[in-house]
Order: sequence, then structure tokens, then C-alpha cells
Amino acid sequence: MLGAAAINAMFTLGSLMAVMLVGIVATYPEIAVWPITFVTGVVALVVGIVGYPISYTTWLAIDLAMHPLEADEIADTATHAPVHSQAQ
Repeated sequence: MLGAAAINAMFTLGSLMAVMLVGIVATYPEIAVWPITFVTGVVALVVGIVGYPISYTTWLAIDLAMHPLEADEIADTATHAPVHSQAQ
């Protein structure tokens, strides 16, 4: 859970830096502070909320790659998996 939050923070902070950089470059001679601040806040909320499932999935993939399933875990999953009946 903490790893997913850390990955989400990296995604969010990376998008915030990109938005600020684009905003500053686009309005360079007279930097529009309030519009850039507003857009940055909206991006922070959207990326933070919408990106969490993606970061959670990414963290689970990293965790599974670092700690692969053992044979007893796979057998335990097979015994507790629901049996799907086929409707005829």
C-alpha cells in the first residue's frame, strides 16, 4: 500500500513539474502565475485520484516480480478459487 502511494506521488509530482514547465515556457515574458497555479492544482487532483489504480497495479507488478508466488500459494489459490458453473 505504501509503495503504491509512493508511485502515485512520483506520477503526480512528475506531471506537476511538466505542467509548470509548460506554463512557464508558454507565458515566459510575463509569467501568468494564477492560471498556472489553478491548472497545476487541477492536474494534481486529477492525476492523484485517477492515477491511483494505475500506480497500485504498477506496485503489485513490481512486488510480484520481486517476490514470485511459491508452490504452496499457487496450490492454495487453486483450492479456494470459485468454481464457475456453465449455464446450459
